[in-house]
Amino acid sequence: MFFWLIVIAAAVVAVASVVVPVLLGRSAGKTRRIPDAPVAPDNPNLATCREFCHEWDSRRSELCIAQANETAARNRADALRTELGIALAVVGGFLAAAVAAGAIPWPASLAVAIAALAAATIAATVAALIGGLLNAADEDVARKLTASQDARMRVADARSQIDAHCPPAEADACLNRAPPC
Repeated sequence: MFFWLIVIAAAVVAVASVVVPVLLGRSAGKTRRIPDAPVAPDNPNLATCREFCHEWDSRRSELCIAQANETAARNRADALRTELGIALAVVGGFLAAAVAAGAIPWPASLAVAIAALAAATIAATVAALIGGLLNAADEDVARKLTASQDARMRVADARSQIDAHCPPAEADACLNRAPPC
């Protein structure tokens, strides 16, 4: 009976040593999110070509901000992915050291194996924390991707309004302006 209590306690500790850092990483990662790009509300009162051109310029500026936020979120997620790979390599190195300790004479091999396994446990906890941060960063990338796609649609809609409401000469002048980013 006592044996099973030890096994259950070890399983609970093992699960908690992974789940808790992942949840802490997710929580910490959510506080590091890149703020969403501001989006101006649609103006239903546009009447002149100049107003439609101004709206198109505003929508292109919003798109620039949304794309920059998406790129920043992707870069942060990629950096965390690299850090997770390094942390997992460290875990593997410590586990290999624990296995290699078997080649050392007995009293020293036990001490080396215990130290290597302890270090692997700590490294695995850090990797789990980074995994939680990465999960939150990937969620942020998805949000930024959606914001970029929405901004592209608003730019396309603004352009179609120019095509529909502006004479060709004014439309060309408006559409040939330099992009804001």
